[in-house]
Amino acid sequence: MRCPSCGVPNRLRLPAGKRLRVRCGKCGNPLPVGRGRLLRAWLASRARWLFTDGLPLGLLAAVELVIKVLGLLLFPLVWGWRRLSDRGRQRFLLGVIVLLGLAYLYEEGADKLGDLLNLGAIFFAVSVAMLLFVRGPRELLDRLRRVSARTFHTCGRCGQRYFGWLKSCPKCGRAR
Repeated sequence: MRCPSCGVPNRLRLPAGKRLRVRCGKCGNPLPVGRGRLLRAWLASRARWLFTDGLPLGLLAAVELVIKVLGLLLFPLVWGWRRLSDRGRQRFLLGVIVLLGLAYLYEEGADKLGDLLNLGAIFFAVSVAMLLFVRGPRELLDRLRRVSARTFHTCGRCGQRYFGWLKSCPKCGRAR
């Protein structure tokens, strides 16, 4: 409790059921001591401690606990993701995108499909425009060639280009 005249903090402990006259340790002025005032001062000190020391430490401990739990839950996914090949990762992500699209169709209905396709077309157009702007047209052509090389095959005998899922050339019948 602080002295009202000089402001020096004084530590007080009142025995139960007793009335005391307490004086300041520095200036000697009497301190206004009452059980209600002491209780309010004690509550204020506890609240001050809670908001300056207790709450930040508690929040840090709670955040750390959440991070550890998420780490334990996500560890098998990260471990499995690292073991997948690049093609496996691409297939997994494609499957997730397809599942999300099907869930969207189930929730929103087929009338929202046009909006979803428009959004996809906008994302594609923006990404192509950014690629052209940042890397130039040569990079776009190189990427198209890489994609078409995986999608299409060229027959060694007749030079016909055909889709990669076909086992033989549709023009001459030569097997890959």
